Amino acid sequence: MRNRITNWLLFSSVLIVSLILLEFGLRCSGRFNTYIENNTIWPVISSNPIRTPAPHNWYYTFPANTLINGNKLEFNHQFMSNSFGLNNKLDFFNSTNDSCLKILTLGDSFTEGVGAHPDSTWPIILEHELKNKGYCSEVYNGGVSGSDPWFEYVLLRDRLHELKPSLVIVAINPTDYSDFICRGGETRFKEHNHVEYRPMPSWAWIYSTLHITRPLAFLLGYDDLLFSENQIKSLKSGFIDDFISLAKNWNTLGTQHSFRTVFVFFPTPSNLMFDLSNTYMDYTPLDSVSNIITGYNSLSSINIFRGMDSIVSENTNYEFSWPIDCHYNSKGYNVMGQLIAKDLSPVLSNRLVQEPCYNKPKL
Repeated sequence: MRNRITNWLLFSSVLIVSLILLEFGLRCSGRFNTYIENNTIWPVISSNPIRTPAPHNWYYTFPANTLINGNKLEFNHQFMSNSFGLNNKLDFFNSTNDSCLKILTLGDSFTEGVGAHPDSTWPIILEHELKNKGYCSEVYNGGVSGSDPWFEYVLLRDRLHELKPSLVIVAINPTDYSDFICRGGETRFKEHNHVEYRPMPSWAWIYSTLHITRPLAFLLGYDDLLFSENQIKSLKSGFIDDFISLAKNWNTLGTQHSFRTVFVFFPTPSNLMFDLSNTYMDYTPLDSVSNIITGYNSLSSINIFRGMDSIVSENTNYEFSWPIDCHYNSKGYNVMGQLIAKDLSPVLSNRLVQEPCYNKPKL
């Protein structure tokens, strides 16, 4: 009996030590790291949520008048949010120039400009390009890291319409599709200013804590956001239906407040370098919804995938983006701003009449 207990204790000890070493080895290798863990200074000892948690209310913004520290391994990203909780050097409600075209840009971290100096984001490049073309314009950056078109619509509907923009540009990329997969569409907005995302499996905390469980989840057919292939297929069709509903709401809002909306569809650096079809980073659903938008009175769409692909696709030396963080750098955002300005010109010429800037600022 004593020998049996001793053998059992010995076996248990060897097993536990082996699992600890395997866990440590997997963490050191980074083979099953999440995106957040890859951007963590100490990924070996960190434990991060698989999906970002829901905000405390309907409005996805930063805390107002606060120093925001979004530093990454490869670059620093710090800024002071304005009184509205946005990363914009001008306060949204203090502009006194009513003679220029007011353009509000909405989007996630790619619009906010993560990975570049504040003077090198694509909204800033867009403003410079439009002024060079003779349009007197002011571009306000309303991008917020982690946001998506549903949050942006609610923020515009309830708050940002007070800016009275003539044009609203909504930048959309495949991470917005993955956000829909994780969060749902307008059904996420509950009563009493509450937000509720799609539920995760009950064992998600184990997956988040122990790397040794991650290959097992993959073998069972789950991806790194803990969705099965069948769930992804079902939610993919739901994305298109929900986006059609969102486009209708956006069209109505634009008619009510006299602004035009342009949806800009663009790829992430990962889309240009890797085949991400049949994943939650697939670009195909965006192609589908971009063709639908043109049927609404106050909506237009621009798809700059091909333009970005022709310039950035051979990004083998990461000339246009950051290798680990996977955001564009200043050079990548410069390409985005130029392509958007080029495709936006017909919209401005056909839909909006503005006085030209006779004294164009030197850039």
